[in-house]
Amino acid sequence: MTRFYSPGEFGSAAVFAGIVGLVVIVATFRYELAIPLARTDMAAFQLVVLPFLILSIVAPLAGVLWLVASRWLDFETGLSATSFASLIAVGIFAAGAYQILSYWLVRRQKFGVVAITRVQQGLAGNGAQIAMGLAGLGTLGLIVGQIIGVSAGVRRLARDFARDYRRARQRLRPRRLAWAAKRYRQFPLFDTWAGLLSVAGAQAPILLFAAIFTSTLAGYYALAFRFLSAPLGLVGKAISAPLLGRLVEAQHQQEVGLLTVRLLRALAMLSLPAFAIVAVLARDVVPLAFGAEWAPAAVVVAWTATWAGWQFIASPLSVLLIALEAQKLNSLLQLGLVVLRVSGLLAGAALGEAEGALVGFSVASTSGYAAYAVVTARAAGVPIHQVIAAIFHPVAIYGLCLTFSFALPIEAPVGRNVIVACALLYWLCACWLAVRKLLVMSPAASQKSGTESGDERSQ
Repeated sequence: MTRFYSPGEFGSAAVFAGIVGLVVIVATFRYELAIPLARTDMAAFQLVVLPFLILSIVAPLAGVLWLVASRWLDFETGLSATSFASLIAVGIFAAGAYQILSYWLVRRQKFGVVAITRVQQGLAGNGAQIAMGLAGLGTLGLIVGQIIGVSAGVRRLARDFARDYRRARQRLRPRRLAWAAKRYRQFPLFDTWAGLLSVAGAQAPILLFAAIFTSTLAGYYALAFRFLSAPLGLVGKAISAPLLGRLVEAQHQQEVGLLTVRLLRALAMLSLPAFAIVAVLARDVVPLAFGAEWAPAAVVVAWTATWAGWQFIASPLSVLLIALEAQKLNSLLQLGLVVLRVSGLLAGAALGEAEGALVGFSVASTSGYAAYAVVTARAAGVPIHQVIAAIFHPVAIYGLCLTFSFALPIEAPVGRNVIVACALLYWLCACWLAVRKLLVMSPAASQKSGTESGDERSQ
């Protein structure tokens, strides 16, 4: 797509994605997160209908508010205010609907269907954006492609939910919706803010780069974030869905700590060496992969890779706090992350303009996500020495790669190749071990483990 769209168009589309991503967190009041936790299917059904009602009000309201606010905001969107506001409303509703329906299917343990819809989203969204890029639609093509991608899985999820809805709709009553809203009020009161802060931390750099510097720099960052967050979208979300159900089960068996250590070690092995390799190779690979016009993005990709590995670890671990119903702690952690990352970006911008902002933001993000992972593991009852032992070797390889990469001059490709070869060998071995550990956490494996432990106790 970098062959069809300019960095400025990527930046404008990233502004759209940032606005939609921020509003969609509030658009459902986060009631959908309680769907897998409800004790009965009837209570869970109320928690599907309730956020849909809220979403149907918030989505068009957000479009109207943007139309009013656009008179004072100075963002380069490349579209008229009315068109951009309409697309925002549609994008929010599509994203919110997918979130709600996917959590219902997680409750029904239809993880395969959810995984298939995520693949459909990627194929449909990227395919639409490429086709519209060939047609020369520019920013409009990128935005409509995003909406098509988000909407792609909604139809399949809605079809599965419709069968359950026909059986349960006769028992739908306003007083039951009111009961569900009151019973799970901690989600809008606390987790809404945690989710909003989480997305704000992710989208703030795009909006700030566009506002303080140029939409071109925002486009470079959008490319880097999209490229590096793809593994998080595929692997992280695929892990998060079944993990929530597994954690609820583990709570009853008092195995949350053991499950957390296994997950932490596996995620660290998978992510940190891999993203360090990306940081080392960025200066050589980005111009070849995306074209000469995007060569300046290599520096952005390299610095973004330094913290993306830690985000890969922290994002699935955040499900722990949902299972533990620790919404207050999650809100505090997300607030700390946003303050730290935005402060790092602004401080870096004050000291060294664009590159300083990038470096400051990357250092702050690395520190913040690492601290988030450690605190979350501690909340699950994991001793600090076990946390350190779980991530020690991946962190060591990650640190060595980055140290030598940034220390070596650009004219020393042989040294970088040696670093990459060693790190890649370690990563391949680590992936094999990590996959084994993730398989241990699968529902089938956990059921077998629970049966065996029960047999041992009976003996």
